[in-house]
Amino acid sequence: MIYKGDTVRLKVHFKSLNGQSVNPVDVYLTIYDKDQTEIESIALDDTNQEDVGVFFMTMYYPMTNLK
Repeated sequence: MIYKGDTVRLKVHFKSLNGQSVNPVDVYLTIYDKDQTEIESIALDDTNQEDVGVFFMTMYYPMTNLK
């Protein structure tokens, strides 16, 4: 669970069926609320890439945006 004022880093590693790291064409992080309503969709690019197939996003949740 995310609390007001938290910083969260999400990380994903894409691999082929034979286990090789692969870069997908488009990578999006989509955030939903508890009712499965989309809150935000963020396109990830090279600045969010750690390695082949490894993407991350660091997000800060300010005190005013969460209930």
